[in-house]
Amino acid sequence: MAATGEKARFRRFVRRWGILLGVCLALGVLAALDRHLKRADRPIGFHPADAACVAVSADFPSFCARLAASDAAERFMSETPRPFEAFELAVRKATGVRPTPLRWSVWLGPRLVWSRWNHTQGICVHPGLLLRLAHSLRVLGGARPNAGGLYSFAGQFYAWRDRFLIISPAPEYVRAALEASPLDAASFDGSDRLCMRWAGGTVQISPEPNIPVTGMLNTTLTPADDGLLLKDDWPETALFSLTTHSLADASDICRIARRPLENNSIYNCLAPLTGAVRDRWALESPAENWPTHVAECSLALMDVDTAGTVPIPEWGAMLRRASSAGVSGHPWKPVIAPLAPVDYAWNGREGAIATLLGEKFAICLAEDGDRWLATSRQDLMNDLLATERAGARINADAALQINWDAVGRAAEKILRKAGELQLVPEMNAQEVDVYLGKYARSIARLGRLRIVAHVRHDGVAFEGTLVSPLEEVPARP
Repeated sequence: MAATGEKARFRRFVRRWGILLGVCLALGVLAALDRHLKRADRPIGFHPADAACVAVSADFPSFCARLAASDAAERFMSETPRPFEAFELAVRKATGVRPTPLRWSVWLGPRLVWSRWNHTQGICVHPGLLLRLAHSLRVLGGARPNAGGLYSFAGQFYAWRDRFLIISPAPEYVRAALEASPLDAASFDGSDRLCMRWAGGTVQISPEPNIPVTGMLNTTLTPADDGLLLKDDWPETALFSLTTHSLADASDICRIARRPLENNSIYNCLAPLTGAVRDRWALESPAENWPTHVAECSLALMDVDTAGTVPIPEWGAMLRRASSAGVSGHPWKPVIAPLAPVDYAWNGREGAIATLLGEKFAICLAEDGDRWLATSRQDLMNDLLATERAGARINADAALQINWDAVGRAAEKILRKAGELQLVPEMNAQEVDVYLGKYARSIARLGRLRIVAHVRHDGVAFEGTLVSPLEEVPARP
């Protein structure tokens, strides 16, 4: 009787819980299979062979989640709680799913390859079971590829290759990625860092405090044993400064850094302005062999004047004279000779001024000890000469600094002026401030970017942080 009772209780248990246990077991098996499909050892993905810029992450959802939880994101989102609201709305309208790191991982998997190619862009992901099932249901429901073998959905074209999904608004992108060689997974460490590659180099971004970055530039700089002295000689309010051992080094860094932007429409509109300024005022070349007399060069953007109709950049330059230089006079003085410069002196420092657009935009030259100085305004020269020199030498071949607070304030001024002049389509001045000005105010909370670079046998290695809080930046000695 006891055995019969135990059997009856077991049968009742199976009837009550057997289906649930079976469902849980099936879900566990499906989850394991889904994870295996998403993370199986395969190539990292595909993109067109001649892409201008490529971003790769072995665990993109984790990168986004950790980045969103960082102190930098908290500071940014204090002004802009949902910085990607427009993108989220567009995705939700197209797919019915609001993008979040968890949903991305569930639907698209951890891997991501994004690239810009031929004025368009696209992504490659490695989904699991759910998206593959959704595609199979679309096919059963009548979805068919076009003549080129591509499917379309919500204005996007897509195709499968070796269990990878390639998506782009341009069918040419998808076809080019289908024909390209795969990216080798062995070249990535499987972490949640984001790696960007372009013709000029690579950079890896980590979702750690202050957003550390490391990378390589495919160029060479002028190595020097005495390091850099001018990096911290700028006023704290400077938006941007780049310090190298020569102007040619600064030009090479800028040339490499702008390559990922060269297909951008805004860049293509602004790039010709430098040449137009040179041609408009018929500026000459500097003194012959002047670079041989310079041991260090530092360039800075101080501010942007928005008082007039056209924003005018306020810039400065410092050149440290080489110890062996036996020359006198500013090496850039021949540049302004066609403008009939006027001799001038700032507190005993001799120099010259050549006006281009009145006092708002000029070329001011001066000498200060072992430095040759140049600014775009007289008051900037006064500020530069009044700034206490740091005198701290750093062991580096290049240094870049960006004051995000100053950049954000300048961007807010430019947006406000654009709103006043009704240059932003379908927005008045108040709407520009509400919908766009918040991004400028968010940028102003990010602190400071600080990167240093060193010459290596295979290029130029650099490292630093993108958003160090201002209070964490070491004070000047």
